[in-house]
Amino acid sequence: MALILTLVMAQGQSALALLVGQARQDLEAQRYQEARQALEKAVKLSPRDPVLWSYLGLADSRLNDVEGAIIAFEKARAMLPTDAQTCFNLGLLYWKKGDVDKALDAYRKGLQLDAGDVAANQNYALLLMAIGKYQEAVVPLRRARQANPSELSVRVALIEAYFKGGAKTEGERETQQALDSGMLSLADQVKLAAALREDGQPEAAEKVLRHAMASGVDSAEAHGALALLLLEKNQYEGAAEEFGRAAQLDPASSQYAMGLGEALLLWKHYSTLLAFLNAVQDRFGNLPEYQYKLALAYYGLRQYPRAIEQLEKVIALRPPRLDVAEYLLGNSYLEIGNFDKAEDYYRKAITFNPKDPSYYESLATLLRKKRAADVDEAIALLNKALRLDPAAPGPKLQLALCFESNGDLAKAQGLLEEAVREQPDLLPAHVALARVYSHEGKKLEADQEKSVVARLEAEQQKKQLQVGINPPHGSQ
Repeated sequence: MALILTLVMAQGQSALALLVGQARQDLEAQRYQEARQALEKAVKLSPRDPVLWSYLGLADSRLNDVEGAIIAFEKARAMLPTDAQTCFNLGLLYWKKGDVDKALDAYRKGLQLDAGDVAANQNYALLLMAIGKYQEAVVPLRRARQANPSELSVRVALIEAYFKGGAKTEGERETQQALDSGMLSLADQVKLAAALREDGQPEAAEKVLRHAMASGVDSAEAHGALALLLLEKNQYEGAAEEFGRAAQLDPASSQYAMGLGEALLLWKHYSTLLAFLNAVQDRFGNLPEYQYKLALAYYGLRQYPRAIEQLEKVIALRPPRLDVAEYLLGNSYLEIGNFDKAEDYYRKAITFNPKDPSYYESLATLLRKKRAADVDEAIALLNKALRLDPAAPGPKLQLALCFESNGDLAKAQGLLEEAVREQPDLLPAHVALARVYSHEGKKLEADQEKSVVARLEAEQQKKQLQVGINPPHGSQ
């Protein structure tokens, strides 16, 4: 009887060894379904072996069976609670499941057993940062950085944790230490700057990029990244210079070319923009973004017939902000005196985007000038604009003019007085208010407003003399 039992046990051990060997081969070959099948049989033969349960958990996780993997790893941890890697595996799985508390607990227990695990420290810190606990993330990130100082992702995460945790000085110091270490390549520095920019640290990002460019390597990526940063800081001249250099270094890049176009557009250098677009037409003329910028260059130069022709091409391409193109077409048709077309495009702009108050204001202004009978609709439109932006002085001015034309001087006066309080240098409002006071017989108030009008006009003339008469819309 004892001999029979010994033979059965030997056969069982032999079968287990075969299953485990096959499972290992399947895991290495990424045949996870086959590995799981073998391991499910193996744990039945040896249910108290934590290693087998860990293998099964690994196979389940590779098959994206989170629940099954958690069950397997929890069994392994119950049998071998001193294994740190099992805790780390559970931390990742609970995080993936969305159970943050259990994930944090698993990482804490694992790090108590093995505080030096770089990946675990980094993952634990990233989890803390994901829930806004930036200060707590600093300690594990420091451990990870100390263990692997050349790992860029760890340094970036530590810098982010400092800045977002309110430790700006430490963040700046860590950034400088990373630059001084000499271990960051130019590409690494560009990546670091991008991460800082995304984290809302534009000054630190700019410092990194300027350090990168000071290395003597003329990189299109570095110039382009700095240009984008300057563009977001509304430093259009600097952005244009950096995009221009990036475009010189990489003339085939539409990103840099269109970036330069955007900087020139925002800088209101419309003549330069038009010349640049004409120069790169062969390379980028088929891009919708190119077509749109060409239309805006014509519009900025007040070349309205050309702007209309180009904007209609843009509309056929269905740009992301179709309402803006429709609105600019309305303005362009208004400038050439085609009121019907202007009205049509203003209404289309409102249809595509009913939340922009300037669209209602422009349509209302047109209606008031176009047909006296449309004053009531103009009033309704302006009230919509004010509901969208109660502080906007433009709709108040136009609404006051509507009431003035209807003979409701009291309402006109109230709106005009409110408009000039909110924007004291709004010259048209002072002109209208002086006129309303005169109609109401308020001579003293009317004279005071006329004095304000005279002062504002004199200030405008003085500014024009100082800066000279510029081309339309500030073109160069």
